[in-house]
Amino acid sequence: MSRFLWRSLGGLVMTLGLVGPLHAAEPKLEAGLIYRFVQFSQWPAREPWTYCVAGDELVQQALQQLLGHITEVRLIHTPVQAKPCHVLYLGREVTPDASWRPLLSNPQLLSIAANAELYQLGTVFGLIQEPRQLAFRVNLSLARSQGYQLNARMLRLAKEIY
Repeated sequence: MSRFLWRSLGGLVMTLGLVGPLHAAEPKLEAGLIYRFVQFSQWPAREPWTYCVAGDELVQQALQQLLGHITEVRLIHTPVQAKPCHVLYLGREVTPDASWRPLLSNPQLLSIAANAELYQLGTVFGLIQEPRQLAFRVNLSLARSQGYQLNARMLRLAKEIY
């Protein structure tokens, strides 16, 4: 991995340690994490990737701004709409019900959840909202069983690994 990419991830994580409320910057931080999770993961899906965001229009907009117009970032509302997706972010507004579970078992789909209940449905990454920072957890056993290779340096930055 290039030093530039490692510094970028490190810089993003340093930014996540901001003191004070995260509310205004949170969608951009979440979009940045989604982007970095994809950069530091290898899985069977082939580029170009379609990104999908469920339940959080602000994160969808921030991710589209970050990725530019070359990459498609869809705002979705149901699991059926996520079928063409390669990267799926489940926002806090998504109801953590079993309808998402069959989709999450697809090894072509890198999945990220915004809270613990959604993470428990079977996503590879989960965000952890703390009072003054945003951290992440990784379901490494799920990632490995689905054929993902996750960067070791990124794993060291995870708050929790299962």
